[in-house]
Amino acid sequence: MALGWVHTAALAGSALTLLLAVLAAPVAGQDRQQAAAAPEFRQMCIEAPNLEARARVAACSALLASEANGVDRADAHLIRAGAHAALGATANAKLDYEAAIRLYGTLIRPAAPDPALTFRRATAWQALATADPGAVDRAIADYDTTIRFAPRHAAAFLNRGLLLATYKGEQNTALADFDEALAIQPNNPLALFNRGYLQFARRAYGKAIADYSAALKLDPDFALAYNNRCLTRVVAGEPADTARADCAEALKRLPGRPDVHETAGFMHLKLEEPTRALEQYEAALRIAPSRAVALFGRGLAKQRLGDNAGATADLAAARALVPAVASSFSDYGIE
Repeated sequence: MALGWVHTAALAGSALTLLLAVLAAPVAGQDRQQAAAAPEFRQMCIEAPNLEARARVAACSALLASEANGVDRADAHLIRAGAHAALGATANAKLDYEAAIRLYGTLIRPAAPDPALTFRRATAWQALATADPGAVDRAIADYDTTIRFAPRHAAAFLNRGLLLATYKGEQNTALADFDEALAIQPNNPLALFNRGYLQFARRAYGKAIADYSAALKLDPDFALAYNNRCLTRVVAGEPADTARADCAEALKRLPGRPDVHETAGFMHLKLEEPTRALEQYEAALRIAPSRAVALFGRGLAKQRLGDNAGATADLAAARALVPAVASSFSDYGIE
């Protein structure tokens, strides 16, 4: 299932556009003039919103090979890291995030930190949080500083809320951060999406659906909002046709995402449609053969269809990958 956070440092789709907009903000006391040797590479690396990831890596590499100034160099590493991540080059992404953190560290003045720079460094720390638990506290500290010096920085509230909810379990504090982000930017679909996810986690399904619906009103092509609203609707027991319609919209927009197929599979299991559930879980596994949720869901679908041997194999394989995978289903009434 694709329930999960989308944040301004995700560097994918619309999130990249939002981060590029953040990077366009002026940096106090810093020369943001284009490097004379490579203005076109700066534009392609840092400013172009719709550049393909490989082309962005090339542009940022060219900018870094030029005599770009300190802010541009740090930004180029941050943007190239996201492009590497989008291409699955996680080792290269990690190196660039670390380089960006070092460069921002040389530019931030401890006595009077520029919130534009502390926010940038925070997004780099946040990108490293999954593999480095210490990065979580560093990111939160940088978001705290950003908010202290820029109290209406909506993206800082949004990203801090994500960290507090995901890594600290502080749902109430995270909700307050999402509410504050939306008070500053009421038409921010990412903030609405993430608050919707948090409401789902709190089992406030009506509020979650309201937030996903508001996000979709602002961005009708927000595929993951359709996906998450589909799952929320079927868990909440809303009319089946509304869940089916949302899952169909998500699949139409993200046919290559295994987690979106998993959501559709879960919906069909919940609606007692095991044949259609099996189709969706097999589609997920064709894309990503080692996904525990898809294996477990396929096992449950086979079980319901009378294929006990196949079910036993899939369920065992899923548990070998993620021992607690069953809770992703049993928590929502599927055994």
